[in-house]
Amino acid sequence: MAQFTVNAQRFDPYKNFNFRVKWDWRRAAELLALGVGLMTVSQIVFCRLFDLSRANYPLEYLCIPFLVWAALRYGPREAASAMLLLSVNAIWGTLHRFGPFAVGTKNESLLLMQSFVCIVAVMTLGLAAMAAERRRVDEQVRSLAVTDPLTGLANYRTLMDVLDAEIRRFDRTERPFTLLMLDLDGLKGINDRYGHLTGSRALCRVAEIMRAHCRGIDTPARYGGDEFAVVIAEADSYETVEGNIYFPPSSIKDKSILQPSSLTTVCPWKGTAAYYTLNVDGKTYKDAAWYYPEPKDKAKNIKDHVAFCKCSLAPVSVGRMGRVREQMLTSDPG
Repeated sequence: MAQFTVNAQRFDPYKNFNFRVKWDWRRAAELLALGVGLMTVSQIVFCRLFDLSRANYPLEYLCIPFLVWAALRYGPREAASAMLLLSVNAIWGTLHRFGPFAVGTKNESLLLMQSFVCIVAVMTLGLAAMAAERRRVDEQVRSLAVTDPLTGLANYRTLMDVLDAEIRRFDRTERPFTLLMLDLDGLKGINDRYGHLTGSRALCRVAEIMRAHCRGIDTPARYGGDEFAVVIAEADSYETVEGNIYFPPSSIKDKSILQPSSLTTVCPWKGTAAYYTLNVDGKTYKDAAWYYPEPKDKAKNIKDHVAFCKCSLAPVSVGRMGRVREQMLTSDPG
């Protein structure tokens, strides 16, 4: 039975999620407009930018829309910065006997101003925290809708969407793609012997390998249970003969894993097959791959193409075929 080294770290399906706000020039311009607007209003209310003292209007409430704007559109950090800007103007204006709180003694004025600032600060920071939590939850929901919660790979729904898009693209451009179906053998034995937590770790390790060795345009996905799939866009051409998949020589990136073998077999219509022994990660898989150096006319399309037998479960690095480190499970040539 295959043995797996279990990492004791806790698996967090959200560790790769990024909940930080992505800034662009539009958002920066909006923040600048917010700052200028809040500064102007706070100058009018607390610093007598315009003399409106005779009208006796409750102008201090003009600041609240800008604070709500900062809380809902940005986050706690920006909301706290807006409160700091408002507080500085309010303190300066009140100390100089300006603004709606400049009544009675200086201490009474400061006490009234502090009460207003504290109430508005609690409201603003509370709204900012709620908005940030809402954005975080929305991001999690969107991510879980398209990814598998255990492995972080694309889920079944995403896999079907990608397949549908690749089929439509092939109908339009006739550019090929490849669908690899992978199965993790012996998972039930691992679960029975080491527990389901270890089985989940094994699935996560397979997912990490697939994610590390797939290109950005490929889609590794968890099909269900111990089954995985990879949609390889812009795949090299390959040949399928009698249920065996023959990869072109250019798709084998690391040819050092293929060691010539002395074994040969003869097929009545394909010709003589020569074999390779695979050497991967210190393990040897004898006569695990074969090819036809001089095939007959009916099989000339698979000349020098390499196929892998069912016993070769070792990783193989494939070049433009997506560099997927799991080869196809194919049967022995007949």
